Amino acid sequence: MNKFDIVIKELEGLEQFFMDSEKKHHYIKNQLTPAFVAWKESVQKKLQPYITN
Repeated sequence: MNKFDIVIKELEGLEQFFMDSEKKHHYIKNQLTPAFVAWKESVQKKLQPYITN
């Protein structure tokens, strides 16, 4: 499973907390954000050779 699939999976899990702001905040902070950051870092690493300073 690629890293963005993991982000999508975590995003789908957010639906169960849609009506509970506190649980939604906790889920975003502890599940969704780490998955997104891991994906973002892997994309940045792959694109780094193409970025000129």
